[in-house]
Amino acid sequence: MKTSLSSNSFSATKKRTSRRARYQIVGGALTLGLALPAVILFPSIFASVFGLRQAPSTAATTGNGPSASGSLGWGNKQSAVDTYGSLESSHILHDHTSSEHHGGGAHPSVDHANEHKEVADDAWAGPCGRRGLEAPDGSCICTALWSGPTCEGGEEYAFDENAGPARKPHGFLKNIGMAVNGLQGASREIRIHLPGKTPAWRYIAKAKGELLNLVPERDPVTERRYGACALVGNAGVLLNNKHTGEAIDAHEMVFRFNGAPTKGLEEFVGSRTHFRLVNSKWVDFREAEEMVLWNMRAPGSLDFYKERKSKNRSERFYIFSADFVNYIGQVAASMAKSFEGAEGEAFSSLEGGYTPTSGITGVIIALNLCHKVTIYGMQVSELQGYPYHYHNRCPQPFGARDLAEWLIFDRLVKEGLVTFNEPCVVECHGTEAECAECREQHPETYGEDVKAEALRIWEKGPLPDYCASRAELLRREKERLAKGGEPFTKEERDAIMRELAEKLKPASAAPAKEGRRANRGYKLLR
Repeated sequence: MKTSLSSNSFSATKKRTSRRARYQIVGGALTLGLALPAVILFPSIFASVFGLRQAPSTAATTGNGPSASGSLGWGNKQSAVDTYGSLESSHILHDHTSSEHHGGGAHPSVDHANEHKEVADDAWAGPCGRRGLEAPDGSCICTALWSGPTCEGGEEYAFDENAGPARKPHGFLKNIGMAVNGLQGASREIRIHLPGKTPAWRYIAKAKGELLNLVPERDPVTERRYGACALVGNAGVLLNNKHTGEAIDAHEMVFRFNGAPTKGLEEFVGSRTHFRLVNSKWVDFREAEEMVLWNMRAPGSLDFYKERKSKNRSERFYIFSADFVNYIGQVAASMAKSFEGAEGEAFSSLEGGYTPTSGITGVIIALNLCHKVTIYGMQVSELQGYPYHYHNRCPQPFGARDLAEWLIFDRLVKEGLVTFNEPCVVECHGTEAECAECREQHPETYGEDVKAEALRIWEKGPLPDYCASRAELLRREKERLAKGGEPFTKEERDAIMRELAEKLKPASAAPAKEGRRANRGYKLLR
């Protein structure tokens, strides 16, 4: 059973002086014949070198971590959501630190949450290890995929390209972000495995030279474990409650996706962001000092990372490790294999195979870092009577993959690993009768007045060019289906989107506000 969260701060794992440093100090003293004077004149240093006195630990409440403004700089206390979902003052941290840069030469750097300090090899050697948080009384608060007094209960991930079905993810104890300490080993090649693709194995690069100078010494993504975490999606349902933002900000860690903004919508979606997972369209989007995460599915992904990092080494921009890419691929494939009948066919019939979305990738990251995971504004969209996005007027895209992936979300809920903030998410993926009954019981979310106000706010949002293109694509597909045709294939959709993007280029070049420019572009499509 998982231990309840405490409202007190957790102490950081104590660091010990490295063995290498001990040898260097003592060896130098002996060489110069100064060992005895060193003992007499500097007894405290000598004792620390030989481990006779414990080296000072780094305090968990140093003020380094996510702040209310979204930067990684917590104060000593933050409001967090406890195990049962109530709000209380809590600060659940392991203040492990990392070295941002590796190699010689002076690099421009900024100290974010102690990212530039070295972490001892035994930094996770506490009673809970990488599987949880150590409470003040010495007990363990396990992250979602682990259980037991010392968080040993659970299954650790081990790569297997022929892995069979699995009902839920196994725990991942390696680096999520690429770092020097994860690239050191017998093989200097970086390869990733993408189940269902041909070929499944992709060679990325050699782990040497410039790359080792650009990635951090240690992975800053996994340097901490958290108590309560919020994953914030992009669904329009987030506009239905002006108190949701406060609840989101009360979590210890907040995870967002792509270009979903907070500014101007703080009361609905909160203001804090610690991690943001982006695709190529949103790689330049930033709010404050959040960590931006970048997937690695081809050599070009790493080339882009190196080029960008070489221009700004202090940017908080991190690429997934090959180990983590392989883990996500295996989790997705194994969970997809666990569904049978029509549910299994939902995955097997996907054109090009099942590739996990950013949404499910973020959920799996949170399950490995957090004790409690609450999902806001995901898997609620036009099917439930709300717009697809809260921050723009993008229509819902072709959704075969989303419909299949819902089965994984549903499984994680049933396994008790995640919780949806909004009511009726599960019911509205069932029958119409179940959805209608649940919505009637929750007028605070689905009442006509509430929805009307949310839509009024949504209608003020922009219609970016890519959304206008998507709307036109869907219009054409609907027209084709009405004539008895088949849905567009992926190749057809891609070709249409390229065609529409070309049409919109002149409109995009006009100096105007985003919403007006995009609306003019949409008229060009018609």
